[in-house]
Amino acid sequence: MSTKPGEASPGAAGNWPRWALTTGDASPAVDPTTGKAASIEPASAIKNAGWSPFRVKLSRNIANWLQEYNYRWIRYLDQTAHRAATRVVAASNADAESLRMADYVCDGTADEVQINAAIDAANAAGGGIVQLSEGTFTVTVTTGEVLLKSGVTLRGRGIGATTIKVPTGGTDSGNAQRIVRNANASGDVGIGVEDLTIDGNRVNSTKSNVGLFLLEVARARLRNVRVTGGNKSTNFGSYQPAGFYLDGCTFATVDHCIADDCDRFGWYILDTTTDMDLVVSDCWATDCSAESAGAADAVTFSGGGRLTLRRVIATGTNVGDGFDGGMALAVLDNCQAIGTRRGFNVTAGRLVGCRAVSCTVNSGFTTSGGAATFMRCVATSNTQEGFVVDGGALVECEATLNGRDGFYVAGRSFLRGCAAQSNAQDGGATTYVGYRFTSAADRSLMLGCTSITSVLTNKEKYAVHLETGSADIVVAQCYLQKGVTTGNAGDAVQDDGTGNGTLPTDSSISTGNKQYT
Repeated sequence: MSTKPGEASPGAAGNWPRWALTTGDASPAVDPTTGKAASIEPASAIKNAGWSPFRVKLSRNIANWLQEYNYRWIRYLDQTAHRAATRVVAASNADAESLRMADYVCDGTADEVQINAAIDAANAAGGGIVQLSEGTFTVTVTTGEVLLKSGVTLRGRGIGATTIKVPTGGTDSGNAQRIVRNANASGDVGIGVEDLTIDGNRVNSTKSNVGLFLLEVARARLRNVRVTGGNKSTNFGSYQPAGFYLDGCTFATVDHCIADDCDRFGWYILDTTTDMDLVVSDCWATDCSAESAGAADAVTFSGGGRLTLRRVIATGTNVGDGFDGGMALAVLDNCQAIGTRRGFNVTAGRLVGCRAVSCTVNSGFTTSGGAATFMRCVATSNTQEGFVVDGGALVECEATLNGRDGFYVAGRSFLRGCAAQSNAQDGGATTYVGYRFTSAADRSLMLGCTSITSVLTNKEKYAVHLETGSADIVVAQCYLQKGVTTGNAGDAVQDDGTGNGTLPTDSSISTGNKQYT
């Protein structure tokens, strides 16, 4: 093969670019210019002066080689786009290419050692990414923990592709094992976890564990993380077993994360510092509280600070409450509880556009303390009441097809523009109604609400029932249907209290209210 003046001859092995000497064999070719194993480094072709694939007439063998390794070149460039800030850790069962690319290679035992070494190196360099390969990383049973540090993002290849797992066994003593956690008690900044699965191995582990634990981290980012198989044994010490345990995180965001099949809580969120500012969006908690029915909740939250739960979904028949807690500055926006034992149990905060559907044991929404506000929330097909409130405000909320009362009011409350339809689906002997005000609901106001009664015989005899002892309750500008079926022909409002406002009855309809049949 001829060459032009100044052009290196490809006939001499030493003149080939280093990356072009790499073969597909298990043992890489040796670069004769350095005496070292060759590697796939396309950039070296540019650096190797005088050589160009466009200036050399390639043999059929070399052309075939270039075609075969073209996809490797593309993948190399993709993986090393930010190589300077990235440490790569390969699992023991990663593919050959990932093992060759890695800065750290695990052996399947105590893999947290290599992962933590990569995190330390990235942290010491001022931050960066620790990239985990596909495969399974096994942490030491009972004591193994991946320790996150400031400025470092731990990133896998995706849920189901990269897994950090607890092995079989463990000692049931002391605090719960925190599988992935931040290293310091406070002061960590800019921690991220993305695109991986954390498996607590509930079926085979005898040690309580927390999947992902963050304590007082500023600007944390969790994205596309699944925690599964969380375990609760007899002893768990200071840390409640949970999929995600988040305490006092500020300016932190969590999105597209899943907690499932955990032995206790799916999400355990608290703020012991009152400084929390956390947004959780598009996340799931499903089939948690596996230890026993109703023992724990899918999502629980407490403390001060600010919390936003947006489009979070809780499901699972063993779950106690889909959402449980109370924070004055909490906002639950378009969250859903589906098939849990009870939907929402809150003491404070604002719920907007939330839904409780088919709760298996209790009510759709329950609140106490009078500090919660419900706006455009829907309770449907729940075993007991749609809403049980002892104070607060309900605006444009809807209760339909629930087993008992649509709205059960047991404290001073304000209802505006609410709708109750075809409740009292329970086949028991008690007569249920669209709206019930107990003796503790004095001075409540029901304004511009509607009620359509159930067609079940002897059920929902009244649209509104003011129980004995109720007083100073006003029902105004409402559209109420009285019971119409056999044995169920009661007035739209049954007033057993004293001092209540002018109410519609079968014979006298007050100004602003309308009773219809």
